[in-house]
Amino acid sequence: MPSLVLQLLVFPLGSFAFYYALFSLRPPYPTFEFSTGAPLWCALVAGFFTWMALNKWHGVGHSARDLALARETGFRDGKRAVVSGYIRKKGPALTAPCSGRDCVAYRYEASHYHTTDLPGAGEVRRHNRWLADYRGSAMTPVEVKGAMKTAAILATPDCLKYPEGGSTDEEVPGSDATARLEVFLAAIDHGAEVNDRMEGRPALTRVSTTQPGDFRVDTRAEDPEALGETSKLQEWILQDGDTVLVSGIYHADRGGIGPGENSTLQPLEIRLGGDALLEAQSAGYRGSIRNGLLLSAATVAVYFAFLA
Repeated sequence: MPSLVLQLLVFPLGSFAFYYALFSLRPPYPTFEFSTGAPLWCALVAGFFTWMALNKWHGVGHSARDLALARETGFRDGKRAVVSGYIRKKGPALTAPCSGRDCVAYRYEASHYHTTDLPGAGEVRRHNRWLADYRGSAMTPVEVKGAMKTAAILATPDCLKYPEGGSTDEEVPGSDATARLEVFLAAIDHGAEVNDRMEGRPALTRVSTTQPGDFRVDTRAEDPEALGETSKLQEWILQDGDTVLVSGIYHADRGGIGPGENSTLQPLEIRLGGDALLEAQSAGYRGSIRNGLLLSAATVAVYFAFLA
């Protein structure tokens, strides 16, 4: 929560206040003449770029702390933990429903292109979007083995849940993938009663959870479109031997990393790439910081050269 307060309140308000005061300075100093003209608008522009730079600076610090945690040799119960290493399977292998590849975790989604007519003044406007018909996820027991420490991954169904509003998972094209998913879906008993919602639509969900890190969830819209050539199939998989960066809260009683009591503020994250991911992320943040500060400086220069 303190991090969100910094990023969404302190940084933007502080940046705007600094530039508004700077642009409102008048002789004899320090005298301020606040107005709603150029000082206000230039302060909004320069403050925005500085706010973006400060958020990326905060991200650099977060990545550096995660990198330090990944290089520690042990864990502390109930505290944030990070492990960079490779996935080692501890349970039976799974088969990805779209690609058919062997894996230890997957999530899938099948959607169709939906057009809605929206009545307006004098004409009908059309709203187009991809609408999910089927989605699900599963995981078999695994652990992440790092250079100096090993931990089980205590994922829950929510950890692999599809975000509302669409995902960036890899699209799996082809009639073979469609046929494979049709067979997979035909074997699922979603039940007869609506017990969930998916993108605002009534849905039926079947959940099978043995323990954290060992689960399967399948959801079907109450009125799904039949799979066909125009369906979009998306899939994310985690395979045995993949290099990952796992972060979350360490649970000593189960010897693994999972989400905290509040999974929104203390999520379990599984990201492909290991240490290299954090290093690349930090490099990208530093570039954004440089660009943001340069744009802020350019705004200041334009104001004092032409508008002051």
